[in-house]
Parts: sequence; C-alpha cells; structure tokens
Amino acid sequence: MGTCRLPALIAVTIAVALAGCGGDNDPAGEPPTTAPPETVETKPQSPEAKQFPADFTKKVDPICVKAQKEVDKVAGTRARSRAAVQKLSAIYGGAAKELAALKPPEQNASAYQEFTGAFRDAEDLFTRLDEEVGRGDSSAYQRVPSTLDQVNTDIKDQATQYGFNGCSSD
Repeated sequence: MGTCRLPALIAVTIAVALAGCGGDNDPAGEPPTTAPPETVETKPQSPEAKQFPADFTKKVDPICVKAQKEVDKVAGTRARSRAAVQKLSAIYGGAAKELAALKPPEQNASAYQEFTGAFRDAEDLFTRLDEEVGRGDSSAYQRVPSTLDQVNTDIKDQATQYGFNGCSSD
C-alpha cells in the first residue's frame, strides 16, 4: 500500500467510527425512568357532578342497553364486512344522539357531556375504520375487536362512575 493511500484509509476509518457513535438525543444513553406516568383526571371534581338523579339514570340506562344489544349482535358476526363496521359506527352515533337529546340536571351537565362524548368518540373510531376499508385496507378489520374492547371499556368505566347501571353491565 502506498503512502498516499494510508492517510485516506485512516480518514475513512475515523469517519466510519464516528458515524457509529450516538448523538445527544440517543434514548439508549438515557437512564430508565422509574416514575409512573402522570394520570389524567377524568372524574368530575365535585361530588354533585357524580350524583345523577335516579329518574335521569332511568332514562339513560335503556339507551345504553339497546345500543349494547345491537353492538353485540353485529360483533357476533366478527365485523368482517364494511357494512358491519358502518353499522357499529351508526349504533354508537345513534346512541350518542339519543343520549344528547336528554337534558341532564345542570350540576351534571359537564359530566354528562363527557359521558355522551364517549359514544361520539366510538362513532368516530368506527367511521375512520370504515374509511380505511373504503380505501382498500382490509387489515382494518383486524382492529375491530380491540377497538370494540377499548370503546366498551371507556363507556363502562364512565357509566360505573356516574351510576348508569344499564351502561355498565355486561
């Protein structure tokens, strides 16, 4: 090897070695965190906001029961068709509209809006899945069961918190 090639070989070796070094933003160089993630407070701040009157819960529960029966019927088909995904979106959207049509007591208004929002969010999730299927992404069907689990858990958690027994039963 000639003396002219030796400096070039050394320069290339150094460049390759430096390229393998991590930068300051390399997460592998960071110590692991042991602190738990911060929790987001979703519960109402006042006890009054949690306490829905019994006559109001009697109006809410049948809507939830009806929606859950319809969802169970569609989910039993394993939702492997675009029509099934659209039906799930329509069920949650219809329940959200029915629930929103009820006038909650003033002290419960923000909590109730959050509760009905869970149904609107479910409608949105299934609408987006439908759009993916419409674009030819049949893998979206694989996310239907986990999306149903997520949605039903969210609704059930809020229903339990607010005393809507028909919405929180299995």
